[in-house]
Amino acid sequence: MAKWYSYLLRENLWGVLGQLLTFAAGIVFIWLMPNIMGVEEFGKFSIAFGLASLLLGFVDLGTSYAVLKFVSGGKGRHGTFSLLFSVRLIATAAVSCAMFLGAGAIASVYDSPFLLDGFRLGALLLAFLSLGNMLHNALIAVSRTKLSFYATVVFQILRIALPAWMWFAFGSYLGAMLGMALAYLVWFLVLLYFIVREELAPKFGIPSNIEPEVGRYMKYGTMESVGTSLIQYSDPLVIALSQGAAAVAVYKVAWSWASSFTSIFPFSYQVLISAYARESLERGGRMLARTIKYGLMLSALVVVGAFLVSKKFLILLYGQEFAGAFLVLAILSLLAVERALVTLSSPVLVGRGRIRMATLISLLGGAAQVVLMLAVTPVYGITGTAVAVVATRMVFALVAARAALETVKASLDFKSIFLTLACALATYLIFSGPVAGIHDMIYGLAAVAAISATYVILLFATGALGIWEMKDLASGMRTKA
Repeated sequence: MAKWYSYLLRENLWGVLGQLLTFAAGIVFIWLMPNIMGVEEFGKFSIAFGLASLLLGFVDLGTSYAVLKFVSGGKGRHGTFSLLFSVRLIATAAVSCAMFLGAGAIASVYDSPFLLDGFRLGALLLAFLSLGNMLHNALIAVSRTKLSFYATVVFQILRIALPAWMWFAFGSYLGAMLGMALAYLVWFLVLLYFIVREELAPKFGIPSNIEPEVGRYMKYGTMESVGTSLIQYSDPLVIALSQGAAAVAVYKVAWSWASSFTSIFPFSYQVLISAYARESLERGGRMLARTIKYGLMLSALVVVGAFLVSKKFLILLYGQEFAGAFLVLAILSLLAVERALVTLSSPVLVGRGRIRMATLISLLGGAAQVVLMLAVTPVYGITGTAVAVVATRMVFALVAARAALETVKASLDFKSIFLTLACALATYLIFSGPVAGIHDMIYGLAAVAAISATYVILLFATGALGIWEMKDLASGMRTKA
């Protein structure tokens, strides 16, 4: 018999497969590029790419959330998508041109003329990234997540191959930036092909007569996306102001490893937004309670693993040049908990019509993080930056989780949370001695496998996870809604 959440599990599967591919490609990228580029050049690349990523929030104008909520079905979905795409296209052109023309002024802020051309290439990258992101969300909104996964496969291959190839061709970080821009261009073109094939191709026009509800989502979504960009991408730009490109490179390696593990979370943010927009309050409550339970279990494993083996892996992968990234990585690994809470809570607020609350949390969180980083980074360096990032993001993640639980009348399973923490602590104590002997990659990978297996066994043994619970989820994957 079909379960009501069967369609959600199947759509989420494609989203999660895309995340797993992103995780694998991210691991290869963050190992390969710092090693072939060196500390200084990878730092410059991280600054230029970081600015383009930050400005993505300024071109969104709430269109990403509006697509996921209002293009998920109905007769008017094509017209709504055309309107939203037109808004996104105009905003993208304006901000990309501003970044290109203002590249010299931005480089002067960092007293780094060598960043000028990097920022200009970043403007090109921003255009393809922004439009591709819009089409990616549109496919998810109309339950074509499988097609977005196919495009992700192409992109993840190219985002490793092209920057590496262009680096060797040009011999500077500018080649890597150009390669990344080309990877985003191909991603956009593949997505555009699928959009046209699904007869969802937008018609461009100057936006007018926006429906009040769509307009409300765009207004608050604009502010929310700016706040989210400040939260996720402002740190390397703040570090560069006082610490230089080499410090940015070390921090970026630590940040990339810490954030990459959140890609393996078995939840797709975009799919969840559409699901909460469709489903009843009662079903939404059940979804949130269960996904938070699993999200916290997985994030606890990430934190334990980072504290146990990350220092050994950093030295094995990069040598002593990046050994300073260990403490930063250990601190930033706590963001696994924050990412779990935000990834699972924000879709509730957006999908259930509380976009204003999501906006307030994001804007205040982003502003607080930037202010705190500016205060501590010049004094305490990248370690201070990491502490500032974790402290602010954890506070606002807890606020978002509480608001989401209230929205769908759900409550947390505190017994499960306690057992999860106990299993994580027990796993750490069991392996804190043996991992000290890690001396090569094979031993290290075996240790990671043993840590993960022990943690999962403890979860089942203590009753934090149930076998029948897993079977129930698996049967939902197999049935047709």
